[in-house]
Amino acid sequence: MNRKVVSVLLTTLAFTFSSTSVSQAWFVSSKKDDFGSNYVTINTYYVSDLGQFDDLQELADRDDEILISLTIRCRDRVLEVYSGYLHTVSDDTVLDDSQSKVQVKFNNGKVKNWPVSSTPSAVFYENTKVFLKTLLASKSFAVRAQGDTGLGVAANFKLSGLSGYKSTLKSAGCSV
Repeated sequence: MNRKVVSVLLTTLAFTFSSTSVSQAWFVSSKKDDFGSNYVTINTYYVSDLGQFDDLQELADRDDEILISLTIRCRDRVLEVYSGYLHTVSDDTVLDDSQSKVQVKFNNGKVKNWPVSSTPSAVFYENTKVFLKTLLASKSFAVRAQGDTGLGVAANFKLSGLSGYKSTLKSAGCSV
């Protein structure tokens, strides 16, 4: 085998084996809906026992994990930031508006109770513009949400690269 072929094979193998490490991927969807409105969604994912994750295809066979998203969405100049729970371990982790407790931490700062509204599968962060500005200025973000049983979910997100999507949000009409 010549050196170029060996070099390409070794490089491919190195990237194949290194791709199992955690990265901070942002999945961005920017489109017009059927009503002509600009619509932008920016997501990243955290998987229990794996951390922040960018290979969702690999999760297809892992139904025992909790998958938590950090989502920023803009449609018709309405900005939303929320964490969605795509898998739950049990019904005990269900959150509701009246009894949910959500704590957040930006960088290495103090833990704060952040006001939210919630559904059984997501918490929506209130004071959205302040929350997003804080995210954009931070390197990391942690969230812990507990339901009325005391059980809940927690995730840690690295925010590198997020500030690069300000113009994407502005293109859908959201001021950042």
